[in-house]
Amino acid sequence: MKLSAHGLRRTYRSGEVTTEALRNIELTVQPGEFVSIVGSSGSGKTTLLNTLSGLDTRYEGSVKLGDQELCELSEPQLAQLRHRHVGFVFQEFNLLDHLTTTENVTLPGFFGPRGDDNPRERAAQLLERVGLGDRLRARPPRLSGGQKQRVAIARALFCRPSIVFCDEPTGSLDRDTGMSIMRLFNELNDSDDLTLVVVTHERHIADLARRRIVLEQGRIIEDCQQTPRWPDDDTDDDKQQDGDDAYDDAQSGAGHREVGT
Repeated sequence: MKLSAHGLRRTYRSGEVTTEALRNIELTVQPGEFVSIVGSSGSGKTTLLNTLSGLDTRYEGSVKLGDQELCELSEPQLAQLRHRHVGFVFQEFNLLDHLTTTENVTLPGFFGPRGDDNPRERAAQLLERVGLGDRLRARPPRLSGGQKQRVAIARALFCRPSIVFCDEPTGSLDRDTGMSIMRLFNELNDSDDLTLVVVTHERHIADLARRRIVLEQGRIIEDCQQTPRWPDDDTDDDKQQDGDDAYDDAQSGAGHREVGT
């Protein structure tokens, strides 16, 4: 399902103070793309994710998922659209500690048409897919951070979404565990043609998507296709340093034009 934003602006007002969080965003994500959105704290990346996913429709301009203009939908219509087509993965996992992993994964089925005669079987298949086939009865307090995030990913996939939005999915994990989560995303994108939009502040995570968008002060300053850079792809220190320098330039806006302004 195609995702597009045109002339997108999001402004917050508190008393006499106005903050323009998004400034004239122009963006299209084609079905099957794996996109990272990277920026420092306050750059507008989470605001952008919220507007693109339909969690926040108080924007100016246009945001469409498929042929649906999100701000024109009622809350029940938005909820139905998200249930059918959108999955979410968050930094803090948002699992219920008193439920098993299987029960946590089946939760989305209680908020709309389930589409599966046996939701527990569907959950078990997804947990097997994310490497937790032996933890079907475990509860979150007995899981590691990486295992919790894998449960959250299985939950996001439960309703067979067209697109999954991930807000800092590795932010609460150590580097190695974060890399394993990104490898899982890469496998899902390859095998299922799943569209992924990953928001992060971590350079090494942004480098693992096939397309990188750099956000600064609410503007897109870079939007480029890239070859994912896994750690074992770097053969020498010079190559790594060159990549670090290029990324630092993008973050500062040096040598890049603003996109959509």
